[in-house]
Amino acid sequence: MKDKLKILFVIPVPGKHQYISFGIGYLSSYIKKYADKKIIIKLADENAGDDILKIFLKEKPDIVGITASTPQIPRAEKIAAEMKRLKKDCFIVFGGIHASIMPEQTLCDCSAIDLIVIGEGEETLKELSDLWLKKNGKILHELDSIPGLAFRRNGGIYKTKSRELISEIDKIPPPDREIFNEEYYLSPRQLIRGFSARRSTSILTSRGCPYSCKFCASNLMAKKYRAHSVGYIMEEIKNLVEKYKIESLYFHDDLFIANKKRVFDFCDEFIKAGYHKKIIWCCQVRAELINKESILLLEKMKEAGCKQLEFGFESGSNRVLKFLKGDTASVIQNQVAIDTVKKVGLRIFGNFMIGSITETKREIEMTKKFIKKNNNKIDFFQTYITVPYPGTSIWEMCKERKLIQEGEKFENFFLFNGDNISRSFCDTAPLGYLEKTVMELNRMALDKIPLKEKILWATNFILKDPKQVFLRACSYLKGF
Repeated sequence: MKDKLKILFVIPVPGKHQYISFGIGYLSSYIKKYADKKIIIKLADENAGDDILKIFLKEKPDIVGITASTPQIPRAEKIAAEMKRLKKDCFIVFGGIHASIMPEQTLCDCSAIDLIVIGEGEETLKELSDLWLKKNGKILHELDSIPGLAFRRNGGIYKTKSRELISEIDKIPPPDREIFNEEYYLSPRQLIRGFSARRSTSILTSRGCPYSCKFCASNLMAKKYRAHSVGYIMEEIKNLVEKYKIESLYFHDDLFIANKKRVFDFCDEFIKAGYHKKIIWCCQVRAELINKESILLLEKMKEAGCKQLEFGFESGSNRVLKFLKGDTASVIQNQVAIDTVKKVGLRIFGNFMIGSITETKREIEMTKKFIKKNNNKIDFFQTYITVPYPGTSIWEMCKERKLIQEGEKFENFFLFNGDNISRSFCDTAPLGYLEKTVMELNRMALDKIPLKEKILWATNFILKDPKQVFLRACSYLKGF
């Protein structure tokens, strides 16, 4: 039996994300609580500026766990191949939404990958780690008993049975924040748009979403909405305040108000603890759930320190809205939500998407019209070109219309908002028109930010990434 196991988690993208990887955070905390204490966990985080291969050579891990979204997959595969070249006996495991949705293709595309964890990985990794220690690392022929895996066998791809979801998610400890670069992830920044830079972080209080939008891949991993108890949330926030001196929270849940009673109870406890005087926060909501009956809830959230609600308004066209989000979505409902929230005095962040499959230029102009009509009510917004992520309904529709090609480059699947290189997956509106419209609308959004806030944002980021700040400034000036 091996005396220890070293796991190196890898975040393989030189991005500038301000959110920790919840997937890795939960995996680390779960292993530390439930698995054998002989397991050592390290992190190489390219997002925070780490040199992954340098850390890899220093730590010499037994298992490398790499997480990647669709546009990050090419970079992840490149790193995996280089690691295998440098240390042939390292065992490389891929996880995350892309590998979970496309395990066969991911294994075929990268021979350096030994194993894929499909879906939620806490219990799977725990069982895998226990097996590694028990079998002295010789596990390739012992994997059948572990649900939620995919690997090569006899010249083909073999998958074990599906892993059941963890129903009581309170048993999962809060994400292990100690393994992340505190200086990077907790440095003051505008996590909530329009507010001066604060010491901020994000928090996740539920998994999944009760809705099934055609463009969203969230439920492909979580599949069922499950929420942490209010007591669990308050303990995590207490730790964030006492240990990390947090002043601003972004609730990263797909739909924070899915259970309105839970939100009321949370707000009561948040106020009782006095956090409403110390912390500002914002969360994601859905327009269909906001109406005049929601005013008491919104007022309670405001009392508890909530400053801003983030909506996926998506479109100004009823046809496109219903196509993307279902029959409950409508332009009128979006308008009701906007007017209701402003009546209570909360800020609004709106997300919009153009270039969805079947969407016409006329319908995109309707979105522009809706944004301009509400420009004095929506405090900030951002517009993207729709991307059909693997596993979503629009992915399948795009494949049927041959808008996704064989051997498609997954780096093309970055959301285009004026900063990233992308391409259109729409055959009803020209790419040039879509790019121009995104740039026009996002310049309009940027104009809404006061000069003081722009200076604070630039000051915060220019030392971390002066090139990105320069490119954004050039992109903005092109509109003049």
